[in-house]
Amino acid sequence: MNQTPRRRRPLAALACCAALWLSSGCAMTRQALQPMVCDAPEVSSQMRAQIIAEHELNQALTQAQLDANEFWAMAQSEDVPAEGEELIEEEVAASAQTRRLQREVVEEDEEVAQPTRDPLEPVDPFVADAQAVFESDADREVFAAAHGVTPEEGALAFVGPFMRYQDGAAAVYTPGQSLNFYTNGQLHAQLDLSHTATDGVSWEGITEHQPGALRVVRDGTLQVLIPYAVDRGEEGARDYYVGIYKVIGNFVGRIFERRIAHRPAADAEVQVLGAITFMRGASHRAIGWTPLGEEGGEPEVLRWNNWEGVFRVPGPPPTAPKPRS
Repeated sequence: MNQTPRRRRPLAALACCAALWLSSGCAMTRQALQPMVCDAPEVSSQMRAQIIAEHELNQALTQAQLDANEFWAMAQSEDVPAEGEELIEEEVAASAQTRRLQREVVEEDEEVAQPTRDPLEPVDPFVADAQAVFESDADREVFAAAHGVTPEEGALAFVGPFMRYQDGAAAVYTPGQSLNFYTNGQLHAQLDLSHTATDGVSWEGITEHQPGALRVVRDGTLQVLIPYAVDRGEEGARDYYVGIYKVIGNFVGRIFERRIAHRPAADAEVQVLGAITFMRGASHRAIGWTPLGEEGGEPEVLRWNNWEGVFRVPGPPPTAPKPRS
C-alpha cells in the first residue's frame, strides 16, 4: 500500500493548525488566553523552512508551465479572432505582437549565426511589402483611419515596426518637406527635409536605391532609406546624398549618410562619387562604399556601431588614448 512520504506530513500538520487558528473555535478568546492545540507533530524551524522552500518551488514551476502554455498558444494564433468569437483584448494583442517581433529577431540571428554565410555577401535589405499602395482615394481614407494622417499627393507611405514593439506604425515621406513617423494614430517623431531639392532631380545613373523601408539594424525595427539632393546656390551647384533614418526614442536619427554625386553647375555633368551596396554582415547588415571617379580612394565596409548609433568604419573610439610610441 502506498504511503504518504514522510516529508509531506509536516505540511499537512501546518495546514491543520492554520485551519484551526482561522476558525473561531481555535483562536484565543477574551476569556481564555490558551490557544487550542492541534494533534499534529511539532514542526522544527528547519523543517518549516524546507516546507516553505518546497512550496515556493512548486509555485514557480506551476507559473512557468502556465507561461509556457500561454506563450505557445499566442505563438500559434494569428492575433485575429475567428468568426463569432470575441475580439482579443488590447493587452493580449500587444503581448502577442511583442512576441512575434522577438521571434523575427531570433530567426534573423539564427540565419546570421550560420558559419557558411559570407558576411560580405551582397543582400537586399529592403522590405517591399512595407510600402503602402494608394490606388484610389478609398485607400488613402483607410490609411488615414488607421494612422491618423492622410499622405499628400506624391508622398510615400510605409507600414511596419519602425518603433520597437509597434508593428502597426507608419512612416510618411513627403519629398522636399518631411519624414514623419506615426503610432497609435498620432505623430511620434519627425524630421524636417525642407532644405532638400525636389524640382528637376533625376537619379538615373546616380544611384539604384529608391526611397524605401529596409532592415539594416536588426533589432526588430525597420528603417527608411531616402536619396535626396541639396542645391548649393552657386550657379546651380548640387550635391546628391543617400541617407538612412531610424526612430530613436522620440527623434529621427540619421544612422548613415554619404554624398554619392556632385554637380558643379547647372549646365555641368553630374559626377558620381561612389556606389553603395548592402552586405549580409554579422549581427547587423554591413554597408559597402566603393569610391568612383577621379577622387578614387579605397573601398570601405561600414558596420553598425551601437554605442554611437551610426554605421561607420570600425576603429577605436574617438576618445581612446593614443598608443605610446
